[in-house]
Amino acid sequence: MVKGTLRKQLRRLRISNVAASNREEIPSPSDRALRTIMADIEERRRLHERLEAALAEQQSIPRPVPNGTRWAEMDRREKSIQEAERALAQREEALRAHLESYERRRGEISDEKILAELRKLDVKLANLSPSSPKPRSEVTSQGPTSSVKQEPGAEGDEGTPPRTLSAHDGTGVSRLDDLLGGGIPIGSNVMVIGPRHSGPDVLGRFLAAEGLRRSIPMVWVLTDQDMDSIQEGMTAILDNYREYERKGLVKYVDLYSTRIGSAELHENVWHISVTESDALEKLEHVVGEIAADFAKSGTHFHLVFQSISTLTASLDSQAILKFLLPFTGRRHREGAVSYYVVDPGISQPGEIELLEHMMSGSLNLKKEGEKFFLSAQGIADEVRSRGWIQYTFTRSRFQLGSFSLTHIR
Repeated sequence: MVKGTLRKQLRRLRISNVAASNREEIPSPSDRALRTIMADIEERRRLHERLEAALAEQQSIPRPVPNGTRWAEMDRREKSIQEAERALAQREEALRAHLESYERRRGEISDEKILAELRKLDVKLANLSPSSPKPRSEVTSQGPTSSVKQEPGAEGDEGTPPRTLSAHDGTGVSRLDDLLGGGIPIGSNVMVIGPRHSGPDVLGRFLAAEGLRRSIPMVWVLTDQDMDSIQEGMTAILDNYREYERKGLVKYVDLYSTRIGSAELHENVWHISVTESDALEKLEHVVGEIAADFAKSGTHFHLVFQSISTLTASLDSQAILKFLLPFTGRRHREGAVSYYVVDPGISQPGEIELLEHMMSGSLNLKKEGEKFFLSAQGIADEVRSRGWIQYTFTRSRFQLGSFSLTHIR
């Protein structure tokens, strides 16, 4: 009886212990949720600690401190650049205003005004001399007389007054003078456009020879040949050309010889190297001095620039165009008759078009097959033809063919 009771109590105790053990191993849903929250909180705490540690490490790294002297130098340079830009803009504006003023003044000077001043000068010179003035067609002490012909109506013809100053200078080619209505107006800048071996250099030599026969001095600006070549070509047209040189009626500005290393000192020859940065400024200065010397004798002069195109091969074309604008203007005011040789095989069409705006006109040469043709544009108030006229030439001859006699304005 007693044993049975003890067995029952022992059984109940075992069951109670097993139940208690099961309750500890299998947590309730609320315990599981709590444990999950606690684990999440712990994970967030550890993450926060890692973030704080990383931030502290980053803050501990030394950062570069701006150099005050360096920043000040950069500011100073920036201000200097800005001031230079403002000064450049002001200079450009002043130059533009100067060019506009120059163009206005240039437009106000007409050939008639130049002619009137030259006539006044001739009258003053005549009043200073006790005898009547000699005509320009007769070479005096400035040049030889052996190769000059007296023109009809000049002084010396009985019963006729002295020859008055003409508004034109002859080209040396009689039919070209007829085409242009009497020659080239004094003060003209004429562009002679033609390919090599088509005769533009021959036209320049004829202009020089015609002027020298009338005691009109000559200036050669050479960029593609030297003085010896000019002398050889001129002697074929004017036998006593060297005598005019000795009389000081011929000047050379040579930009060619120094380039090939053959520059030699000669009287009345100025050598300029195109490799110098101020070559164009020196060219303008030299020609200006020569023009001033000629002006003292009371005469204008002829100039042949041979050639513009060759110069562009050595210097910047834009710089040359900027140089020619005032250069041609000064020659116009001085009353010079100037030829500027241009080779379309070297110069670009756009460059030639810009040059035409600076010139009084142009003589255009072209070759078709074995024939050569000439056309006159601008130059004179009246020409007899604007069409293409056939011509032939040699070193000592330039013959223009027939053309219409209709005047074209």
